[in-house]
Amino acid sequence: GAVYHHFKSKEEIFNAAFDRAMTPIVEHRRSMLGVGNMTGAQKLKRLYAPESVVPQIELWARIHPAADPVKSSRLLAMQYQGSFDDAVEGIADGSIACECPREAAEAVSLLANLWLLPLFRPLEPKERMLARAQCLAQMAAAVGLDLGNEVLQTTAQIWDVWDRAGW
Repeated sequence: GAVYHHFKSKEEIFNAAFDRAMTPIVEHRRSMLGVGNMTGAQKLKRLYAPESVVPQIELWARIHPAADPVKSSRLLAMQYQGSFDDAVEGIADGSIACECPREAAEAVSLLANLWLLPLFRPLEPKERMLARAQCLAQMAAAVGLDLGNEVLQTTAQIWDVWDRAGW
């Protein structure tokens, strides 16, 4: 009874707990992206680096979110917004130079989150996930977004975290 005085539903309780658990990770990511004079393109690339993504995946492995993208839409929205902000900055500073930089960043973010996270593909072997990461890096490069090898390293580390967690 006392808990429902502060929260109207189980979903509100989960969201509050999730926000609290994510706060240090979000703050770390913000500080990591705010260091130095990075361009928007450099920030977008760093967003896919292991030091940015792996702590979040380790948390997800502990809290066991739903393997359904609709039910885990909060997780996707957080990633999506981060990519969007860096793309807008990259457009403004000229470091992302493609015909549709905002749309390119949006597409890359959606693919990365739906295609590369083992949460949504728990039975995929590591090799398939790495092949997807390579393909995503090539597609991103084709539209002017350089993700470099970070996306491959990150995907490998994400898969290892998920595997160790027994998913």
